[in-house]
Amino acid sequence: LGEIRQPLKDVAATVAVTLRYSLLQAQDNVDFRTFVTYCGPIGNQSLLPDPDQLLSDLQRGVRAGRFKVDDVPFALQLVLGMLSYTYREIAEARLGRKAMDDTTRYALRMLGLSDPVAKALVQIPLPVVPVTCHAARLPAIAPPDLVQQSLAALPHPTPKNTID
Repeated sequence: LGEIRQPLKDVAATVAVTLRYSLLQAQDNVDFRTFVTYCGPIGNQSLLPDPDQLLSDLQRGVRAGRFKVDDVPFALQLVLGMLSYTYREIAEARLGRKAMDDTTRYALRMLGLSDPVAKALVQIPLPVVPVTCHAARLPAIAPPDLVQQSLAALPHPTPKNTID
């Protein structure tokens, strides 16, 4: 992803490529989908773009006048929330490939870009996600939810009350 981000001069193009690439990984990365199958929703966070990098991109876009955002940290959380939701829906096979471009386009529109510009930015070519060679040996059905049961059985520390 860095190889594609680096030569881009337009911060909106950089954000579009970053969002679409992470969604492409959720759609096509067999290892990611297998991890989510075995571990549940906790795995959805593994493909989110680096929040610090995305925050920096959003701030750069606001400074350059490319994005019209009043509260950049809040906008960042909205974008990450959109991605998390889309990942879950992809993992559950409720969204197809069109959702990658739509999610990216809607995020760009939320940042203040016009729809024609957002549509053009989602057309930037992305790198191919490598196919893992062991994908054919994976089980065809989802395993029992042993990991989630094990996690639920672990003791959870009680937060200390700091108010006297």
